[in-house]
Amino acid sequence: GKGRLWLEPLPGADTAEWEVDEGSSNAHATKVKILQALFVGLRRTTPAVSDALRAEILGAAAPALQVGLEHPYNQIHQESAKAIAIGMNMGMTCDTTGIKTWVQQRAIALSTLIVPEPERSPLVIEAKSLVLCLLHGILGRDLEALVLRCLPLFAASVSHADHELRALGSNALRTLAHAVQRGPSQELAGVVIQGCVVPSEVDMASRTRWLEEMAKFVGSVALKHYFSMHGTQSGEGERLCRELLISLLKEDRIEVRTAAQEALAPLNILLSSKQVSALAKKWSKLNGDQADEAVHGLASLLLAAGSLASPDWLGGVIEGLSKVGTRPEGKKEVERVVQAFLKQQQVSREVWRRCQSRLSSEQMELLKAGQGTLSYFS
Repeated sequence: GKGRLWLEPLPGADTAEWEVDEGSSNAHATKVKILQALFVGLRRTTPAVSDALRAEILGAAAPALQVGLEHPYNQIHQESAKAIAIGMNMGMTCDTTGIKTWVQQRAIALSTLIVPEPERSPLVIEAKSLVLCLLHGILGRDLEALVLRCLPLFAASVSHADHELRALGSNALRTLAHAVQRGPSQELAGVVIQGCVVPSEVDMASRTRWLEEMAKFVGSVALKHYFSMHGTQSGEGERLCRELLISLLKEDRIEVRTAAQEALAPLNILLSSKQVSALAKKWSKLNGDQADEAVHGLASLLLAAGSLASPDWLGGVIEGLSKVGTRPEGKKEVERVVQAFLKQQQVSREVWRRCQSRLSSEQMELLKAGQGTLSYFS
């Protein structure tokens, strides 16, 4: 295609062949920027510009842009990523060039290929470029469904050793969590849950970062789409997200359990008093291997109570925390969350009095006893 020739000289996929001349790289980056301006102009729907013409131009330029994603120079792989995102947003009714299919397939492939790769390797550079491309796609507001299907790449990115890739992946996850998804809520929940499946070859530190970031993502998605998830398909989407977060309360690493606890807290605000009371009773009875779930589950309820002006079920949660807080493995976490709750309630006399009025004298004693001994850093 003419676009491929116009972007020459562009080295091949072998990184040993990449040119290191800064001047030629600047010239190539400038050509890519001109392509971006062309794609923006072609997005305007006029009788003179048909989908066939858009597809022909994008199809001619796509091979060179795809190769440019793994160029070692930032200005080239970043501008190539932007150009692909703009090209996918040109408003064509169907993916006649196959560029969207290629982006999705490549993103899923890279999610496993980058796991053993060191920093700044060609595959890691390509992953960073593709994450940047998808991030621009989210902001374009027309590619949310495509980007959601590329979720495995974001999950793998936030757990990688390359700090630039981790930052990009984290930013992409936060942006995607607040994007509007128009598909069935159960399908949305299924895709989100699939992103929490960690490959077996991932080490423990990377696995912890993976699950920690995904717990935050699941909580944000469930809250953003709560009404569609709760009001359709018998609330199946909401139930799947909630069950996933509860399962993360049992993880070995405290970072993952804390992230799941904080993600559950705003969702607990939306539960009825009857549902919360049932959860508090259930978690109060857990022990042994289920102690972590009990501690962090009840802690998420206490965090929710702090935002609800001391609801009527607060006393039951405090009684439950007093039971699980007697166990050595949960005592420190109970003390931490109780201290945070008391600090929140004591911001003013009015708020503190309202909290006291909701609790019996026995429950108030349990609450004060649960905070333990305040440290110097409290």
